[in-house]
Amino acid sequence: MKHVLTVSAILCGVCCISLPCTAAENGSPQSFIASWNVSSKQFIDAPEFRLLPLPGTAEYHAVISQDGQEWTVQSASPILKLESIWGQVAGGKFSVTFRWTDAQGGLLKEETSEKVKAPDFAGFNEPAMDWSAAADRNIAYLIHESDQNTTAPYREPGVPVWIWAATPTHVASYPCITINNMIWAFLAHVKNGGPQSEEALRLARVSADWALEHRQPNDGALPLFPYSTITKGSFGGHVEGESVNLLRASWFAISFVDLYAMTKHEPYLEYAHHIADTTVKFQNADGSFPYRVDPKTGAVTEQYNCSVMEFVELVEKLEPYGFDARRAMAAQRTLEWVRAYVLATNNWKAAYEDVGETRFYTNLSQMPAQQLIRYLCRHKD
Repeated sequence: MKHVLTVSAILCGVCCISLPCTAAENGSPQSFIASWNVSSKQFIDAPEFRLLPLPGTAEYHAVISQDGQEWTVQSASPILKLESIWGQVAGGKFSVTFRWTDAQGGLLKEETSEKVKAPDFAGFNEPAMDWSAAADRNIAYLIHESDQNTTAPYREPGVPVWIWAATPTHVASYPCITINNMIWAFLAHVKNGGPQSEEALRLARVSADWALEHRQPNDGALPLFPYSTITKGSFGGHVEGESVNLLRASWFAISFVDLYAMTKHEPYLEYAHHIADTTVKFQNADGSFPYRVDPKTGAVTEQYNCSVMEFVELVEKLEPYGFDARRAMAAQRTLEWVRAYVLATNNWKAAYEDVGETRFYTNLSQMPAQQLIRYLCRHKD
């Protein structure tokens, strides 16, 4: 079965076209897809692709093949939108072949890749499940593993296993991701009146107190800042070295505010204030923040970071404990930068501790987008 649809697309405004750096760096053919989603594999909504406008091209084609069926979208401009045929493509894998043809129909260029149509949200009509009981079992597992785990490559006596191992067999841990998520899990258990609430709160505090005792020296550009990566008894990691993921500390600090709200232990709130006020100093002129920073010198070791909502959410979390105009202004400028730049470019580049520097659009992540979504939903009015 073959379906041919013509798309009348107009290239509006100024489009900055450049050859994307993809597999060509590894010796395989260079992609001639010029849009931001050159490296994207899965799509929920109908994707739009922009192709490099090769000289002599009269028409651009996208041929979608799946289980013996084929659909073709074509356009006189190098913009191909799949929305016209998307409803006919089933969930799962499909191949897309882009073709550049001249006025006589001759083939100038062809490029094929495999993509996936991912399932969309299907609503809340799922079977009733006892999620609270499942969560309680998760907490029971964490409490057991905190002390009984014997597979971690490195253990510190009396310290929960997740401090030094992100997984039971991982050689590193990331305090600003691991500790805060453990705190939130344990606090949720306590708030829900879980059966192991006392031990859950104890482990939340043990984790936070360990972080207060093990942090950067009280000097340099990031005094007393948390470490981003710790590896087998040492502070630092094979990717970041001694640099820190600047804004991940803000995400970490949010959990300290939440822990303070339950315990009223002042050092937790004081540390969150300290992290926010130290981070403000590194805001760029456009409202963004650097990704990785040398804690001693303050030198930026990697610049682009779209995970800036971590700072915005920390500032909001601190507001009930004392409004600070400087923080509020910095957070507003950050939010405007996300709206003006990241939402306009879709450059949701991954900003994890174990990720090396990569070219734009070759390592995208859902996490910073989810943080923005949560914030916008809370402030929808």
